[in-house]
Amino acid sequence: MIEIRNLTKRFATDRETVLAMDHLDLVVEPHGFFTLLGPSGCGKSTLLRCLAGLETPDEGEILIADRLVFSSGERINLPPNKRMIGMVFQSYAIWPHMTVFQNVAFPLEVRRIGDVKKRVMNALEIVGLDHVSERYASRLSGGQQQRIAFARAVVAEPELLLLDEPLSNLDAALREQMRSELRRFQQQIGVTTIYVTHDQAEALSMSDRIAVMQGGRFMEIGAPEDLYDRPTTGFTARFLGGANIVPGVIRDAADDIVASTSIGPVRGSSESRLSTGQKVSVFIRPERIRPADNGVDAVTNVFDTVVRAQYFMGDGREVELSVAGTETLTLQAKLPPRTTVAVGDALRITVDPADVLLLPEDS
Repeated sequence: MIEIRNLTKRFATDRETVLAMDHLDLVVEPHGFFTLLGPSGCGKSTLLRCLAGLETPDEGEILIADRLVFSSGERINLPPNKRMIGMVFQSYAIWPHMTVFQNVAFPLEVRRIGDVKKRVMNALEIVGLDHVSERYASRLSGGQQQRIAFARAVVAEPELLLLDEPLSNLDAALREQMRSELRRFQQQIGVTTIYVTHDQAEALSMSDRIAVMQGGRFMEIGAPEDLYDRPTTGFTARFLGGANIVPGVIRDAADDIVASTSIGPVRGSSESRLSTGQKVSVFIRPERIRPADNGVDAVTNVFDTVVRAQYFMGDGREVELSVAGTETLTLQAKLPPRTTVAVGDALRITVDPADVLLLPEDS
């Protein structure tokens, strides 16, 4: 559905030239929900705007549905209205002086597409707003305005839907509700969707595939489960959900890999081929740490710790732990909400070796 080749974009400032997109290559399959995830300034919104035709890349090519819409070499650069895209902006861009119907009908009128009433009412029915079509958009809630923006983006049946952090202006409860609704809308109409966000929960819960970006590059691309459980870079491990990362050296490179670390020997697994003496980063998700039973074998990733801080988060209890024998290293754990701990308590913890990932240091 989408193919980009060697896409590059630079922005000149008074002091330097910033490489916002660094020779990117990407293929997105039809009908899927593809997310660009990364911190502010990583290039994800720039890439989305280049797909939309709102920014002009310096180099490369963009194909949408096998049609070349941009090529620096062939001097092709189709304007946004010729690319058959729909877009939802962070601000929604809803016209307050128009009714809901008029807002959604606007793209059809601009493109002179017929059967306006049927198309608009079908789009509003998808988002559950057909019963308020004659109300002024400014009198609706933020969540309803977000649905109007979505209906307007898909009413002309675009080949590609671009969503630029559309949930960032909503409160936490409404944002969680709209996550599932947006995904349902997208699956119902089957349009290929590119979604930009810096929110890991949004990316994990909504996406078929995720591209993790940093410094204008793709760090990793894959399914949410793979990127979360088996990242291949330290950046992805830290950014996507948070992680404990402890330096180590491979002591035993057999099938059941053991690394020597400052917290003691740690048993785990790796997606890479490791050798004895190799430096690694030991990667453990906070929610995979759990309190150990008193009778647990002390060889299988069991560590004695002291609670330094604890925070009740509703769905769990976040705990900072200092490991016995270390002065500066702390581990972050997410324990069940009813776990009773206090600052200063001794807490023995364990981690299943299947939940420990060993990454080569240069990753």
